[in-house]
Amino acid sequence: MKHLIRKTAIILLLLAFITSTGLAAPNAKEIKGLMRNVNLQWNNGVSFSANVIFYNERIYVPLRLAAEGLGCQVNWHGATNTVTIQQSQSFQDFPEANPWENERFVYGEILSMDKDKKLLTIEEHYDDHSRFTEPELSVSPQVVIILQRNDKKMNLDFSDLRIGDHVGLVLNKDGIVRGIILNDA
Repeated sequence: MKHLIRKTAIILLLLAFITSTGLAAPNAKEIKGLMRNVNLQWNNGVSFSANVIFYNERIYVPLRLAAEGLGCQVNWHGATNTVTIQQSQSFQDFPEANPWENERFVYGEILSMDKDKKLLTIEEHYDDHSRFTEPELSVSPQVVIILQRNDKKMNLDFSDLRIGDHVGLVLNKDGIVRGIILNDA
């Protein structure tokens, strides 16, 4: 949470500087400052060198450089003199199945799906010789879907699932799918 607040504060300060200088362009005045190459390092491990301006006992870093270093996306809209900064989506995980809460984990292959009604039918695999078909499993509207490959993970949408995908499902106590792992091996 602190990290998000810190990111937001830095971005707002930089945005205020850029906005004020952009709005003042017709009445711009010339200033004298120093430009130096310095090493910049963010707490997310990103570090590199960049030219920054030293003026009036302050350091001015280009907005795009700072925002992108913090993992945000920056867009400039010249017609309205507007800078848009959006925090990049971060990975969302879900808790594992909790048998004490009557949840269960099911592994199998998707046999059919109804994307409009958010229903899945899977062939559940217990072992190499035991299989069972789970018909029409309801998928929660808030389902979290994860594509996992090696040590990398990313979130997907329900529309990204395909018949034949091998998935792990977490079913809540009501039998509704609240989490899906698509293992792309």
